[in-house]
Amino acid sequence: MFKNKKHVHSDDGDCCIELDMTVELNTSVADIKLDNPVVAASGSMGHSDELFEVIDPREFGAITIKSLAPFLSPGNPSPRVGACPTGMMNSVGLPGPHIKDWIDSDLEKLKKSGAKIIMAIWGRTFEDYAKAAKIVTQYSENFIALEVNVSCPNTEAGNRLFAFSKDDVQKITELVKNEVGNKLPIFIKLSSSVTSIVDIASGAVKAGADGLTLFNTSLGLVIDPYTRKPILGKGSGGYSGAGVFPIVCKGVYEVRSAFPEIPIIGVGGVSSGQDAAALMMCGANLVGIATATFANPKAVIRINQELADFCFNTGVVKVSELTNTIEMPT
Repeated sequence: MFKNKKHVHSDDGDCCIELDMTVELNTSVADIKLDNPVVAASGSMGHSDELFEVIDPREFGAITIKSLAPFLSPGNPSPRVGACPTGMMNSVGLPGPHIKDWIDSDLEKLKKSGAKIIMAIWGRTFEDYAKAAKIVTQYSENFIALEVNVSCPNTEAGNRLFAFSKDDVQKITELVKNEVGNKLPIFIKLSSSVTSIVDIASGAVKAGADGLTLFNTSLGLVIDPYTRKPILGKGSGGYSGAGVFPIVCKGVYEVRSAFPEIPIIGVGGVSSGQDAAALMMCGANLVGIATATFANPKAVIRINQELADFCFNTGVVKVSELTNTIEMPT
């Protein structure tokens, strides 16, 4: 909760009344209770406690682990990250240990931090997703949700993402749901680089997804004109940052309009409290940040304060009241 004072002038302007007002940033979605709606998006905090000396992970409503698979993944060749106007490019490629090895070596560190943890998985095949979900389910008491990443643009599949096919999204959701049951809410992470996000999202919703994460990085390519070569070792990669924000807002709005009840974590281009408020107005229940964290690991503190200030200045008592309040022209 954030407390502040608001000065209200009388109708005749002769006096000013000072009012105390409390803004409630705590929220609940898919039976998950969080202290605030700003989530560390997958990949932004690494696999373990890498950034905990810089930022207390409890400043986030929750932190999402970088996606892990039921196998060791080396990732892509360097360079893996590059700057570009209004954002950044990356082709990190989901490097990481086998899920079970990560659980044995790193999970306890995260638990000791007091952070609320969203586990995240990925795979190269349908069977990989089922295997990953089965392992996570055995340790479900350590997590508040499971994010299923079907949309990373930086894997061997490249431009052939599962997230481009409604049938594939539906099948993966069914496989994961069969393994997890009701032990964890599952959020399917989709891509904005599709012609109809509502059609793709319908596959996840039909298969029983508890929520959606919208979106992963967008497919992109940046070259150095002096060398005529891509700035990333893999060539193309994922684009993130302020430049994708309008695209994310539109996608979230379309999905919310089609599926009024589905919980949504909106991710992409959020760099201020006003951005967070706007994305929630478009339909997001929670807001994920990543590029803002890369620029400043403590950005979440500023964003939450700005969000609270925005709510205070506009008379919003509970942050959850912002969700799906956009007023579109008729």
